[in-house]
Amino acid sequence: MASDTSQVVQKLPRVSRRVRIVLFASLALNALFVGGLISAFVRHGGPIGLASPNAPNNLGAFVSTLPSERGGAVWKITGDKRRALQPLRRQVRIMRREVLTALTAEPFDRELFVAAQARLIEAEHKQRLAQRDIVVDIASSLTTEERRSYIRWRAPMRTGPGSDDDEPSQQQRK
Repeated sequence: MASDTSQVVQKLPRVSRRVRIVLFASLALNALFVGGLISAFVRHGGPIGLASPNAPNNLGAFVSTLPSERGGAVWKITGDKRRALQPLRRQVRIMRREVLTALTAEPFDRELFVAAQARLIEAEHKQRLAQRDIVVDIASSLTTEERRSYIRWRAPMRTGPGSDDDEPSQQQRK
């Protein structure tokens, strides 16, 4: 009887080598994807709205943080100039396309490329001058306390290349 009641060992079907390889590859791809998401999160400062090196830190972005009635009043002052900026931005985009066209032309024409670069620089300069006028209007319409708040608001975003910390004296301390 003891032999009749012996345990019946049930063997599970063995997973084939191909299935194990596919499962391992799937796991590796998932780890790669999750790693990419974490890397992007860290590199770009997390969710939109948190201070990050890529967030706009100009007066225009700051105005959007002011109370709606105050921000609206500041934007109203610059409305005409901001509308006049749109064709200048469009012109810069056109000039950038011209530079790329000249760059990829066969055979390469140095004079054509230099001329396209000169037109791009001129268009960018006109755009920057128009932007300067808007920034001056915004700055002059802010109160003393709002200007000081802007400096505090901007401080966490001023890290990395191109920031004030990029000075050689600052790099030595790091």
